[in-house]
Amino acid sequence: MKKMMFLMTLILLIGLSVTAQDKKTKPNNKFFISIAAGPAIPVSDFASKNFNNESAGLAKIGFTTNLQFGYQLHKYFGITSTILYSNYKVDVSQFAQYGVEADHWQHYGIMAGPMFTWPINEKVRTDFKVLGGIINVNSPLVKFTDGPNLMNEEWANSFAMQLGADLRYNFTPNLNLVTNVDYNFMKPKFDGGIYVGDGTPTSAFEQKISAINASIGLGVKF
Repeated sequence: MKKMMFLMTLILLIGLSVTAQDKKTKPNNKFFISIAAGPAIPVSDFASKNFNNESAGLAKIGFTTNLQFGYQLHKYFGITSTILYSNYKVDVSQFAQYGVEADHWQHYGIMAGPMFTWPINEKVRTDFKVLGGIINVNSPLVKFTDGPNLMNEEWANSFAMQLGADLRYNFTPNLNLVTNVDYNFMKPKFDGGIYVGDGTPTSAFEQKISAINASIGLGVKF
């Protein structure tokens, strides 16, 4: 996570440096890049704490960060891509009396797709995007404090979809404040690893993961 944040920040700083050094930059530059972070809010089955719900993810509000870049093909249309990372703690408080503990769900990946832009005025614009891509998802390690694992940690790839909206406020022709609200959905399939009394793992299972991410950050155009 620290390495990813460092890389995102480095890329943004390089973009800022290039912009500052280019005195001939025009206000309508079409390339853009931004970095943002904020809360990741699980919804639907992913947020369910109902033990009787086989699809319950027990996920709590976590955090997300994203690096977004793209190209404005037209005043009202462009293409964009997002590299993202999200992390959610797991709520096992209802099993605390049994000494059960868990770490987190987490995932990272890249998505790309079209972006539809609506300029509100000279300083403010909104972007609406529909993205698809590949996400690598990590299931949590669930175990007894002083005993065996109930579920092993596991990684799985999944196709993901994102529906989102961005609001950009231009401080200068090249520097802007960016806010994102995105809905992400994916359904990774894990090979198994939920253990029963005799230590035998269960068969493969799927987990519906849906979340609303809200983030804020800085962007540059060049």
